[in-house]
Amino acid sequence: MERRGSFPSSEGGAKGASFKQLWVGVLFAEWLPDGTNIADTLDLDRAISVTGEHGDQIFGSMLFKLHFQKRADERKFVFAAAAAADDGGAAKAGKRPAQRPAPPTLSSEWRAAVRAHLRRMAYLRPDTQAALLELLQKQAAVCPFPIHSLFDWLWWINFSMKWQYVTTRTVNRLGAVTPDQFGRLQHFFRTTGFQVWAMHARFHREAKMPLKRPDDANKAPKWVWTLYKMTLKAYIVKAEGDIGLLSARQRLRYFHDKEKVGSLQHEPSQHFALDDEFNVISFGGFSTDRNELVAKYGDSLERYLQPAPPRV
Repeated sequence: MERRGSFPSSEGGAKGASFKQLWVGVLFAEWLPDGTNIADTLDLDRAISVTGEHGDQIFGSMLFKLHFQKRADERKFVFAAAAAADDGGAAKAGKRPAQRPAPPTLSSEWRAAVRAHLRRMAYLRPDTQAALLELLQKQAAVCPFPIHSLFDWLWWINFSMKWQYVTTRTVNRLGAVTPDQFGRLQHFFRTTGFQVWAMHARFHREAKMPLKRPDDANKAPKWVWTLYKMTLKAYIVKAEGDIGLLSARQRLRYFHDKEKVGSLQHEPSQHFALDDEFNVISFGGFSTDRNELVAKYGDSLERYLQPAPPRV
């Protein structure tokens, strides 16, 4: 179930609401059935809608959860185990294949894991794989602190390459949107302050999903999924304690046991893009037919398109 909270767009609006008012509003908000497209429920003419968008971009990535999957077939993307390099040759020679390498973890060096993933996918030619990896390395190099592990890399890619998309995806199914309507869609984490916080090296290491240190000093620290967004959970617990709607036991249980669960549901948009003046660019069906695009917009959008591959 997804919870929706909208607030009347009157004088003062959401800016004049206290945390208690917002919290009570969320607690008693309308529950939406699973699978509901949030974009289809928005009322951007009469209300201010507050979302939790950009929360994952600030704290990390929902893909962190793949690290914790037990079954090999559930460890997807960069966390899938790479096949042993000589499995094929060993099988042909009637020999026992080499032992499969251990799957990558959040602590693994990101380049090796991404390189293995690109190889395993086999969608790209080797030269294209190398070019893509080079682009990703350039992107990693502009982070304010060094990117070493998959934990670092997944956060940075999510933060630096999906920000604009996440800002607009809630309205990507609307046929039209005005600047005033878009202004009534408030993403809670879309602030300069949160972005600066996310790019601080110490907060990145210690506050987004810190390693759990065992009581036994001889044991290594480990990743724990319930510690994802720990700082945010602590803030919610403290703020709710000031309000007093939940018992101390309920707050403690929330802090220790609450796991991040993906809540967004998306259906393909029929639109190609939303420009900086809030014009919706759309052409026939799901906006995938190049002929329809040319018929409606001529060559004005050519700069956004990759050349068609040569026909063999």
